[in-house]
Order: sequence, then structure tokens, then C-alpha cells
Amino acid sequence: MSRAGILNYAPRVESTVDRGRAMRNDLLSIGEVANLKGVSVKALRYYERVGVLRPAYVNPETGYRYYTMRQMGELDVIVSCVQLGVPLRELSGYVSDQGVMDVSALLDRARDLAAKKLRETEAILMTLDEYREGSAAQNACRLLPAPYERILGARTFLSSPWSEDGFDARRYAKAATGLYVRAREVGLVPLFLQGMMWRADGQTGERSWQVVLEARPLPGEASRVPLVELPDGRVYAGHRIEGETLEQCFRAAFDEARKPVGDEVLLAFEVWDAELRFGRTTLEVLRG
Repeated sequence: MSRAGILNYAPRVESTVDRGRAMRNDLLSIGEVANLKGVSVKALRYYERVGVLRPAYVNPETGYRYYTMRQMGELDVIVSCVQLGVPLRELSGYVSDQGVMDVSALLDRARDLAAKKLRETEAILMTLDEYREGSAAQNACRLLPAPYERILGARTFLSSPWSEDGFDARRYAKAATGLYVRAREVGLVPLFLQGMMWRADGQTGERSWQVVLEARPLPGEASRVPLVELPDGRVYAGHRIEGETLEQCFRAAFDEARKPVGDEVLLAFEVWDAELRFGRTTLEVLRG
């Protein structure tokens, strides 16, 4: 065989530049990835720096970064985790020394966090809806002559017994704060109504005051603790007590409880009203 024939069959030796050019045909530049996924080039460079998403190829001459299409799925997971609040330093723990991501474990982490965020968002929506409804009701009641008729839907309350004969603002604030803490500990959402309730004990029939906070579990969940329930559609006679201090208002409500009420419940709720002037406090008192 001639020398020319041997040369014709000799394998072609590719340069580093040739291999890089051929490789780049199957890769995406960092700018293309940024446009494709809506992630800034700066963020992609930061992901590389902390070891979360390393480029599949870096041109040794230009320093340009390139990524595989397979890495786009990993990038989606990373972006989702970042949006959920997972620190990037934590994400790097899911990447091996060889740059391989444990996608399955990271997906489990992201899903758990997304479920938690969803629950928190549902609680926020419940709170906002209740405040909107409560604020609208108070705006309407403010214009009504007393006593006015008020119909409450079904309500549930966390309660704390009140052992004092009279009202003390500091003790009340401490008890109310404890109810907020308790609500969150047992997975309940604190809502709009907060105040005190004069009612008969379901077992002894003895009447007493309780500090109450409206609270309920998220839809589909059950309360892990007993709640005081008010039935749906109950009609109450309502009026407002306005004074300079919370203590002044609640003492007036306590005086009302000394009047015969039969089987009625007396409710005294703090009014959250944008029309209230500074240095004035208002309670809504409902009897029914």
C-alpha cells in the first residue's frame, strides 16, 4: 500500500479547538440559558461559584460557559428552591464533588417546603378575608343607632379563664398574647375577633368571664384543642362602648354583665376601626 494510501486512512487528529467547537453544537451558552429560563447571567455565575450548577464546558481560551439541555431540569429545581427560600449554601450540599446533583432528594426537600409555604399562604388569606369582612361589618355598625341587630356566623374561639373580679388591662394583654402563642403552637389561625366573653360553663352552668381569640384550623384540618363555639346565625343586640382607655371600656362591659342575662352570652370585642381617633378605644358589646 502506498504511503498516500496510509495517509488517507489515518485517523484525523482533532485539536482542542475542534473538540470544543463540536461540543458547543450540543450546548447552550450562558446567555441562551439566561433567556431560556429567565435567570440572569449574574445568577448563573453565582450558582457556579457556590457549586450548585457548574457549566458542562468552559472554553479555555475565551472563558465562555456552556450548559447541557439536561442541566435545564436541574436549573428549574434550583430556581424553585431559591424562590421557596432554600439558601444556596444548603443546595450545594445536594451536589457531589463530581458536580452531580441528587435531584430526587432535592425535589423532596422542595416539595416539603412548598407545602409549608402553601399552608402559610392559606393562613394569610384566611386572616385577610376575616379582617376585610370584620372591617366592613364594623364600618356598617358604626352608622347604626344603638342597640342594633347583629347576626354572627359560626365562630370558634380559643379561651383563657379570667379569675379576677374586675378588669385589669395588663393581665388582659398578657392573656391575649398567650392565646396568640397557643394558637400557633396547635396549628390554628388567629382571626379578627379578640376580647372577652361572659358565658355559662357547659358542665357547671356557672357564669364567668373568659379572654377569647377567634381562631380556627385550616380547611380540611381539625382542631387539636377544644374550642368555644358560637352557633351560626345567632342574633345579638349590639352597641358600642367608647372611652379613652381599654380598661375604661372593659369595666363598663363588666358592669353590664352584672345585669340579669338569662341564658344569653355577653361578648365584648375590641374594635379595629380606621375611623378611631388616637387616644380613643372602642368595644363592640353583643348580647344574645
